[in-house]
Amino acid sequence: MTTLRTIVYVSSATHKLSEAEMEALLLDAREANQRHGITGILLYGEGNFMQCFEGPPDAVALIYARIRASRQHHDLITLMDEASAERYFPDWYMGVTPASHSAQLELSSAQWQRLSRDASATAPPGMQLLQRFWQKLAR
Repeated sequence: MTTLRTIVYVSSATHKLSEAEMEALLLDAREANQRHGITGILLYGEGNFMQCFEGPPDAVALIYARIRASRQHHDLITLMDEASAERYFPDWYMGVTPASHSAQLELSSAQWQRLSRDASATAPPGMQLLQRFWQKLAR
């Protein structure tokens, strides 16, 4: 079984992104993610990002370094960074959906630490909440 790495973070945009800026960001992210075998989702709303991405550990490290170096956001906070046995969002190179400030606050305030060290154990409560949110809104 191949071990994957999953990261979830939140950050604030340096300015409210226009539709064209958001489209360019998504196009670039999807291309890079596909090239490196990364899947995940992005929530954006009211100037805030929440992203979950997953894949081979080396590729995730490369993409996260790129994200941290981006000048399009600041105040990046890592909520989850751990090994996982399977992908949480396997069908999306970079799925995206709008999310209100209150929805992002609820998601980011959830418990993101695994209750067991076993990577095959049940997903952390925060991840379970994010998956339910995604299933309801991103169609």
